[in-house]
Amino acid sequence: MPDVVLLNLSPYRPLSTKVLARSLVKAGVSCSVLDFSDLERKTVSPNLAKGTYAPSKFGEFVEKVKKEIDKESKELSKVKFIGISFYDWELEKHITFPISHYLKKNFPSALLVGGGPAFNTNPKGFFSAARLDYAIAGEGEKAFPALVKAIMSGDKKRIGEVEGVLMRKGGRIVLPAKKAMLTREEIENSPITFAKEASGRVVTYTERGCANACVFCSVPRKGKPVALKDETIIEGIKELSDLKYIKEIHFADDQLFFDKERTMRLFNKIIALGLNKRFKFSGLATVDSFLKNGQVDVEFIRFLKRANFSQLSVGTEALNDAMLKELKGGRFTAILAMKVNEALRSAGISTAHFMLAGGIETRGKDFLESYYRGLVRGMKHRSDYFQPAIVQAFRTSAYFDKAKKEGALFTQHGKPFKGTGNRSTTAAFVVPKDPALREVFLKALRNGKKSFNQYDVETMVDLSKKLDALGQNSPGMTRRLQKQLGVELSHDDRAANLWHNFFFLAIKREIKNKGLPQNSKGYTMLMADEAMKQRLMQEAKYSAKKYSQERQRAEKLKGISRLRQIAKMRNKFGVGMELPDRYRAIRRK
Repeated sequence: MPDVVLLNLSPYRPLSTKVLARSLVKAGVSCSVLDFSDLERKTVSPNLAKGTYAPSKFGEFVEKVKKEIDKESKELSKVKFIGISFYDWELEKHITFPISHYLKKNFPSALLVGGGPAFNTNPKGFFSAARLDYAIAGEGEKAFPALVKAIMSGDKKRIGEVEGVLMRKGGRIVLPAKKAMLTREEIENSPITFAKEASGRVVTYTERGCANACVFCSVPRKGKPVALKDETIIEGIKELSDLKYIKEIHFADDQLFFDKERTMRLFNKIIALGLNKRFKFSGLATVDSFLKNGQVDVEFIRFLKRANFSQLSVGTEALNDAMLKELKGGRFTAILAMKVNEALRSAGISTAHFMLAGGIETRGKDFLESYYRGLVRGMKHRSDYFQPAIVQAFRTSAYFDKAKKEGALFTQHGKPFKGTGNRSTTAAFVVPKDPALREVFLKALRNGKKSFNQYDVETMVDLSKKLDALGQNSPGMTRRLQKQLGVELSHDDRAANLWHNFFFLAIKREIKNKGLPQNSKGYTMLMADEAMKQRLMQEAKYSAKKYSQERQRAEKLKGISRLRQIAKMRNKFGVGMELPDRYRAIRRK
């Protein structure tokens, strides 16, 4: 029976949980992991991807987790510690808190220990709300095993000596003198850890820390990243080579290419060993990772392609200079950000960009320019620009204090933020001071939205017209947005009707296969079978979705590659780039 059970409630494979479990076992503490990432991805994540909160899905997820916990009740009733990670976002109220409370009620003999980013930004609030016995602020690999062993020894003095521990004393929550942090030597000598995902991918990290410390970020280790030894990373990747089903390695470092010299040294070794032919790589980066002397570093990008990087998620945040100055310290311009994307795309590296909706000082014209640029590039498949998210301000940040002073903090329901108490976990969102833009942000929050997407073009047209009337808009922005609205409606039309075309083709095929009359009588006879009808409808929806994906791939290609993709589509769907007459007839109606 393990001493510790760790729960993973996030949509991601439990990389950090696995690192912590390894540290516990190394310290002589037995441990097991309950991983609910697959369940979370099926119930919660699809709704969050739309930019909306769906309380019913949160409740569904919580109830399913409770049932899985009940299946493990025999084991959980005997464990001494249960560990849970918390993030400082509103979602924890709907998911992690209810599960924490359920564990506390049903397994009272186990001590609940919290960890994660929330205890770096709002320690007292999350400690109280989750009803925890202990928590670790900072990095837990050394502190958590030390806490477990101290408690098991019965020596209260030892408990108080563990770095980074939150606890209760006389009904008060006592914060640690400092966060638990590994030393530089401890990180450099750490073993590499991989968390396996479905679809042949593993996730790992090769360094800790971020030198940028952006105003909206809660990363605990700020400053120059500390890296694992090259030899450790190389040996870990070599060991993965024996696992035939693993095709991709994703690096979850906060900024993988901060130290270009280290990057080139490491990946030159990977290339020399031929590991770039065995695996493809992906990771996280920022725009300035690809700049040199104020210009795009084309040679570095080509090197990454040679190393077999196939996809990068880039912290771009905005495509407007005024927004970038506030949110990223003006480290690069919007033009350079777009040039970097084109250079990566030209090299054959696909990109996805994290985007923010704006800061305290963002003007309506700034927001619209950034939104429009990302929208157009996304629609033309130049890249994936994620939905611009409304910035959440963390309590321990100077940005939170500034937004509070400026009256720019609001709750997720669009009400003025008042949750300033030490034990509040209410999330605070930054809403720009610009009156016209503030109205758009508050309306989104009140409708349960935390971001803006391509379906908000009509709202942006209205905002643009309002700014025109006030003389505060960029010339021609309204016209450009109106044009994009027409494009978006066209895409919506295709999405809404495309499956009808595949439904028609499926019906035609079944009528022929069953030897029915190939006319309206045969159609009526086939549709009389409700089970057949439902099966064909589902098949058509699936085909339409897959066709759209293949068509997007074709639109990105040129020359012989494009022709081969079109031939593949015709063989698979019976449809190339042009839709059959049946679809065009539907559209005319």
